[in-house]
Amino acid sequence: MKRFAVLSLLLLGGCVVQSFHPFYREQAKVNPPEVTGEWNLVAAGSDTNVACKPWVFSADNELTTYDENNLPAKLKATFFKIGNQLFCDFEAGEVEEGKLNAYWILHVRPVHTVAKVQLDKQQLTLIPLNFDWFKKSLAANQIDLPCLKGHKEHDFLLTASPEQWAGFLEKYAANTNAFPPNTAYVLRKRL
Repeated sequence: MKRFAVLSLLLLGGCVVQSFHPFYREQAKVNPPEVTGEWNLVAAGSDTNVACKPWVFSADNELTTYDENNLPAKLKATFFKIGNQLFCDFEAGEVEEGKLNAYWILHVRPVHTVAKVQLDKQQLTLIPLNFDWFKKSLAANQIDLPCLKGHKEHDFLLTASPEQWAGFLEKYAANTNAFPPNTAYVLRKRL
Protein backbone atom coordinates (compact mmCIF):
# COMPACT_ATOMS: atom_id res chain seq x y z
CA MET A 1 0.00 0.00 0.00
CA LYS A 2 2.92 2.36 0.69
CA ARG A 3 4.17 1.90 -2.89
CA PHE A 4 0.68 2.82 -4.14
CA ALA A 5 0.71 5.99 -2.02
CA VAL A 6 4.20 6.90 -3.24
CA LEU A 7 3.10 6.29 -6.84
CA SER A 8 0.13 8.59 -6.30
CA LEU A 9 2.43 11.31 -4.93
CA LEU A 10 4.68 11.01 -7.99
CA LEU A 11 1.65 11.37 -10.21
CA LEU A 12 0.51 14.39 -8.22
CA GLY A 13 3.88 16.00 -8.81
CA GLY A 14 3.43 15.84 -12.56
CA CYS A 15 5.97 13.06 -13.09
CA VAL A 16 4.06 11.74 -16.03
CA VAL A 17 4.56 12.49 -19.73
CA GLN A 18 1.87 15.00 -20.68
CA SER A 19 0.91 16.14 -24.15
CA PHE A 20 -1.18 19.12 -25.15
CA HIS A 21 -2.42 17.17 -28.20
CA PRO A 22 -3.85 13.64 -28.29
CA PHE A 23 -1.43 10.75 -28.76
CA TYR A 24 -3.71 9.26 -31.43
CA ARG A 25 -4.89 10.07 -34.94
CA GLU A 26 -8.63 9.75 -35.55
CA GLN A 27 -8.20 6.88 -38.01
CA ALA A 28 -6.21 4.89 -35.40
CA LYS A 29 -9.04 4.83 -32.84
CA VAL A 30 -10.46 1.43 -31.88
CA ASN A 31 -13.14 0.42 -29.40
CA PRO A 32 -12.35 -2.97 -27.84
CA PRO A 33 -15.74 -4.09 -26.46
CA GLU A 34 -14.15 -6.51 -23.98
CA VAL A 35 -12.84 -3.54 -21.98
CA THR A 36 -16.34 -2.42 -20.95
CA GLY A 37 -17.15 -3.42 -17.37
CA GLU A 38 -15.69 -3.47 -13.87
CA TRP A 39 -12.00 -4.17 -13.25
CA ASN A 40 -10.20 -4.80 -9.96
CA LEU A 41 -6.84 -3.04 -9.68
CA VAL A 42 -4.52 -5.84 -8.50
CA ALA A 43 -1.14 -4.14 -8.97
CA ALA A 44 0.19 -0.61 -9.30
CA GLY A 45 3.83 -0.95 -10.22
CA SER A 46 5.40 -3.35 -7.75
CA ASP A 47 2.62 -2.82 -5.19
CA THR A 48 0.35 -5.85 -5.22
CA ASN A 49 -1.43 -4.85 -2.02
CA VAL A 50 -3.83 -2.42 -3.66
CA ALA A 51 -7.20 -1.95 -2.02
CA CYS A 52 -9.67 0.26 -3.84
CA LYS A 53 -13.06 0.04 -5.47
CA PRO A 54 -13.23 -1.53 -8.94
CA TRP A 55 -12.41 0.72 -11.88
CA VAL A 56 -15.21 0.93 -14.45
CA PHE A 57 -14.88 1.32 -18.22
CA SER A 58 -18.17 2.42 -19.78
CA ALA A 59 -19.24 1.76 -23.37
CA ASP A 60 -18.84 5.49 -24.13
CA ASN A 61 -15.07 5.47 -23.39
CA GLU A 62 -15.28 6.82 -19.87
CA LEU A 63 -13.12 5.30 -17.13
CA THR A 64 -14.04 5.78 -13.49
CA THR A 65 -10.93 5.28 -11.35
CA TYR A 66 -10.57 5.07 -7.59
CA ASP A 67 -7.43 5.97 -5.66
CA GLU A 68 -6.25 4.45 -2.36
CA ASN A 69 -8.80 6.64 -0.51
CA ASN A 70 -11.57 5.34 -2.81
CA LEU A 71 -12.11 8.81 -4.23
CA PRO A 72 -13.61 8.57 -7.72
CA ALA A 73 -12.42 10.32 -10.86
CA LYS A 74 -13.66 10.11 -14.41
CA LEU A 75 -11.19 9.99 -17.28
CA LYS A 76 -11.86 9.89 -20.99
CA ALA A 77 -10.11 6.76 -22.29
CA THR A 78 -9.47 6.58 -26.03
CA PHE A 79 -8.04 3.30 -27.29
CA PHE A 80 -6.00 3.33 -30.49
CA LYS A 81 -3.58 1.15 -32.41
CA ILE A 82 -0.17 1.86 -33.85
CA GLY A 83 0.64 -1.17 -35.98
CA ASN A 84 -0.52 -4.14 -33.92
CA GLN A 85 0.12 -2.46 -30.56
CA LEU A 86 -2.85 -1.20 -28.55
CA PHE A 87 -2.49 2.06 -26.58
CA CYS A 88 -4.82 4.23 -24.52
CA ASP A 89 -4.88 8.03 -24.38
CA PHE A 90 -6.26 9.44 -21.12
CA GLU A 91 -7.57 12.90 -20.35
CA ALA A 92 -9.58 14.36 -17.48
CA GLY A 93 -13.31 13.78 -17.54
CA GLU A 94 -16.06 15.47 -15.57
CA VAL A 95 -15.24 16.45 -11.98
CA GLU A 96 -17.15 14.69 -9.21
CA GLU A 97 -18.34 16.82 -6.30
CA GLY A 98 -16.34 16.54 -3.10
CA LYS A 99 -12.68 15.67 -2.74
CA LEU A 100 -10.40 15.28 -5.74
CA ASN A 101 -8.98 11.90 -6.70
CA ALA A 102 -5.23 11.43 -7.32
CA TYR A 103 -5.82 10.03 -10.83
CA TRP A 104 -7.93 13.04 -11.76
CA ILE A 105 -5.32 15.45 -10.39
CA LEU A 106 -2.79 14.17 -12.96
CA HIS A 107 -5.04 15.63 -15.62
CA VAL A 108 -5.83 19.06 -14.17
CA ARG A 109 -4.35 20.75 -17.23
CA PRO A 110 -6.19 19.90 -20.41
CA VAL A 111 -3.56 17.30 -21.26
CA HIS A 112 -3.28 13.77 -22.53
CA THR A 113 -1.27 10.89 -21.08
CA VAL A 114 -0.58 7.55 -22.72
CA ALA A 115 -0.19 3.93 -21.70
CA LYS A 116 0.73 0.85 -23.67
CA VAL A 117 -2.09 -1.69 -23.34
CA GLN A 118 -1.93 -5.45 -23.05
CA LEU A 119 -5.40 -6.97 -23.15
CA ASP A 120 -6.10 -10.62 -22.45
CA LYS A 121 -9.53 -12.12 -21.84
CA GLN A 122 -9.71 -11.27 -18.14
CA GLN A 123 -6.65 -9.05 -17.60
CA LEU A 124 -5.94 -5.49 -18.68
CA THR A 125 -2.41 -4.14 -18.24
CA LEU A 126 -1.70 -0.42 -18.63
CA ILE A 127 2.01 0.49 -18.89
CA PRO A 128 2.52 4.26 -18.76
CA LEU A 129 5.21 5.97 -20.80
CA ASN A 130 8.20 6.27 -18.43
CA PHE A 131 8.71 9.89 -17.40
CA ASP A 132 12.33 9.51 -16.21
CA TRP A 133 13.43 7.71 -19.37
CA PHE A 134 11.60 10.26 -21.51
CA LYS A 135 13.08 13.24 -19.64
CA LYS A 136 16.65 11.87 -19.95
CA SER A 137 16.19 10.99 -23.63
CA LEU A 138 14.76 14.43 -24.37
CA ALA A 139 17.66 16.15 -22.54
CA ALA A 140 20.19 14.04 -24.48
CA ASN A 141 18.48 14.99 -27.77
CA GLN A 142 17.68 11.32 -28.45
CA ILE A 143 14.03 12.28 -28.81
CA ASP A 144 13.07 15.13 -31.09
CA LEU A 145 9.56 16.19 -30.13
CA PRO A 146 8.42 19.78 -29.63
CA CYS A 147 7.70 20.86 -26.07
CA LEU A 148 7.24 23.85 -23.80
CA LYS A 149 9.74 23.90 -20.93
CA GLY A 150 9.11 25.35 -17.49
CA HIS A 151 11.50 26.48 -14.78
CA LYS A 152 12.22 22.99 -13.44
CA GLU A 153 13.75 20.12 -15.40
CA HIS A 154 10.66 17.96 -14.90
CA ASP A 155 8.32 20.78 -15.88
CA PHE A 156 7.57 20.41 -19.57
CA LEU A 157 4.51 19.95 -21.73
CA LEU A 158 4.80 18.16 -25.06
CA THR A 159 3.23 19.89 -28.04
CA ALA A 160 3.82 17.13 -30.60
CA SER A 161 1.06 16.50 -33.14
CA PRO A 162 -0.81 13.17 -33.24
CA GLU A 163 1.23 12.32 -36.36
CA GLN A 164 4.50 12.94 -34.50
CA TRP A 165 3.28 10.84 -31.58
CA ALA A 166 2.36 8.01 -33.96
CA GLY A 167 5.95 7.91 -35.24
CA PHE A 168 7.33 8.02 -31.70
CA LEU A 169 5.02 5.27 -30.42
CA GLU A 170 5.74 3.07 -33.42
CA LYS A 171 9.48 3.42 -32.79
CA TYR A 172 9.39 2.88 -29.01
CA ALA A 173 6.38 0.56 -28.45
CA ALA A 174 8.61 -2.48 -27.81
CA ASN A 175 11.21 -0.55 -25.78
CA THR A 176 11.02 -1.73 -22.15
CA ASN A 177 12.82 1.42 -20.99
CA ALA A 178 10.10 3.57 -22.54
CA PHE A 179 7.30 1.30 -21.28
CA PRO A 180 8.77 -0.62 -18.30
CA PRO A 181 6.61 -3.57 -17.22
CA ASN A 182 7.43 -2.95 -13.53
CA THR A 183 5.37 0.28 -13.65
CA ALA A 184 2.23 -1.41 -14.97
CA TYR A 185 -1.25 -1.07 -13.60
CA VAL A 186 -2.75 -4.55 -13.73
CA LEU A 187 -6.52 -4.94 -13.66
CA ARG A 188 -8.59 -8.13 -13.61
CA LYS A 189 -12.13 -8.24 -14.93
CA ARG A 190 -14.82 -8.81 -12.32
CA LEU A 191 -16.90 -11.82 -13.12
